[in-house]
Amino acid sequence: MGKSAVSAALAFQQASLGRRTLLVELGERSFFQEMFQLPKVDYEPTYLKENLDVSIWKSEKCIREYVLHYLPIKKLYQLFFENRVMRTFINAAPAIAELAILGKATSGVRKIGPPMDYDVIVIDCFSTGHFLALLRAPKGFSETIKSGPFGEQTAAITRTMLDESTTAYVLVSTAETLPSVETRELFETLRSEFGLHPLVICNRLLHPPQDAIENEQSSFQKYLKFILERQEKYEKTLRELSPQLVELPLVLDSTGGRDLAHQLSEKLKDQN
Repeated sequence: MGKSAVSAALAFQQASLGRRTLLVELGERSFFQEMFQLPKVDYEPTYLKENLDVSIWKSEKCIREYVLHYLPIKKLYQLFFENRVMRTFINAAPAIAELAILGKATSGVRKIGPPMDYDVIVIDCFSTGHFLALLRAPKGFSETIKSGPFGEQTAAITRTMLDESTTAYVLVSTAETLPSVETRELFETLRSEFGLHPLVICNRLLHPPQDAIENEQSSFQKYLKFILERQEKYEKTLRELSPQLVELPLVLDSTGGRDLAHQLSEKLKDQN
């Protein structure tokens, strides 16, 4: 569906507006390292272009940074958090990884933990199932544990994640059967369960010149017409979810990851 490329385009757009932007990916392996031909992308931000850095967040490093900020004695951290028993607990405990990532993502707004010197953070998030688990983690904890430091922190994370004045959600789909169905299900879940109203972007739309389909003599032209009719059908489905549907074209002439992100960011500007 091009989720990562659209995330990069959103980050490029924000950076071009003069906003100090951090593009974040979640997981163990960096897609943006390859996309932007960088020597390395790690937890510490890597410079990408003016006003834009890129980083990859892993839950263990999020926990480590947070704890060392409040417990700045490395030996104590190693004693409590890098022994085998505690490492096993962190890996096995439900939602600990999700809480660590969301705690990092919301720390700047909540003014807690290490400073986040950015105006905007664009997060290339997990796929649908894991994303919902991520979003549900602090909400579940805050509803279960209502007092004490842990309850206060999870409640604050939840408030920040659901505050649409500080946090925006963008769903990326293509005008095809399975992606549009999955996007509809996720959109409705976010609206009914969390009261959120995400923006929907329809990516990789094919816009051939009109004369390419006027004459239907060739098999290719007939096939192209079929593709465009199907595209129109599912684009309409996505627009029913979000009347402000953002359309991005299939880019066929980019010279690399930076150029692709730049071209898509310009298309985003045209629709603002």
